Amino acid sequence: MKKLLLVRPFARVMNISTYNSQEIGLCKALCRLGFDCDIVYFSKTNHEEIVFRDKKNRVKIIWRRGVVFGIRAIYLDFLNPFKLWKYNIIISNEYDQIMSILLALLHRNVYIYNGPYFNAFENEKKMKAYDLISVPVCNAFVKCIFSKTDDATTFLKNKGLKKVVTVGVGLDISKLYKKANACDQVMMNDHEGKHNILYVGTAEKRKRVEFIMKVFGGLCNERDDVQLVIVGIKDKREIDRLLRLIDVVYRDRVSFLGQVDNQRMADIYQRADCLVLASDEEIFGMVLLEAMYFKTPCIAKNVAGPKTVIDHKINGILEIDYNVGKWKDDIEYLLDNPDVRESMGKNAYNKVMSEFTWGKIVYKMFKN
Repeated sequence: MKKLLLVRPFARVMNISTYNSQEIGLCKALCRLGFDCDIVYFSKTNHEEIVFRDKKNRVKIIWRRGVVFGIRAIYLDFLNPFKLWKYNIIISNEYDQIMSILLALLHRNVYIYNGPYFNAFENEKKMKAYDLISVPVCNAFVKCIFSKTDDATTFLKNKGLKKVVTVGVGLDISKLYKKANACDQVMMNDHEGKHNILYVGTAEKRKRVEFIMKVFGGLCNERDDVQLVIVGIKDKREIDRLLRLIDVVYRDRVSFLGQVDNQRMADIYQRADCLVLASDEEIFGMVLLEAMYFKTPCIAKNVAGPKTVIDHKINGILEIDYNVGKWKDDIEYLLDNPDVRESMGKNAYNKVMSEFTWGKIVYKMFKN
């Protein structure tokens, strides 16, 4: 039986109920090709669980503590060559992770799956020092680096990495099928007859949620049929800070749903008239794939992830800058033209199904 190990060497605990895990989606597709897959995730306690079975194969998550260096984790029990050699293939996330380099030196069939198209975790000086080691090791010992966007491929090749192929990211559709609960439905129906503008994500700086609030405030100044629904932000201080960015009379038009399980998102996407994503850096943007699958048109900043999946004015809208008036006008264009929304939504769904399921991504990875 073929065995595959997928390592996520980040020192952050993954919440697989609220995040549509790329690792699990990828391994499900590999299961269907006859692989037993083990995924190593960082955790505060060591334990294991099987999360998927397909005929004779399964996906198992191995939660491990690891040795932590900043946001990097090294899993010492997976540096044992005798343990590693039971795997036919090893995939590790990101070329700039210490664990990825160690695995490449210990196993002859290591691949790297890389997302960032910028130095995401360290300053320029530290990254240059790290690259002096990682680039030669990757070129000599890594079979191939799979990147998530063309921007990431260019970024890696400019560093001197040679074996880089753009494959994209897939969507695990099975995670998105349960209906929203009663609380979600009430909050999204608070203003019956209004258009729902949706944002899904965190409040971190690069997400530019403040800008979205300004755009929404501008919409409220001109029309009373809009509501902003925000999924993923639950901290009361963050919520209060964001609400202060719009006029007090419009604040009851903003619904914060907090963190929502994957399987409750289907109904939320389907009730939205459009999704907005204003990130100034977006490695990919799983929320775009999810919204597009449910035929919800997206308006996003023209950065690496969004421009990979959105064909401008065909299955969504790409914005070149942060012009509040332009974003507002484009949202209004979608809200006021249901035929355009429907056409873009159908095109978005077709794009996901033809290019961004995990089966398609696995084929790109291992077709040769």
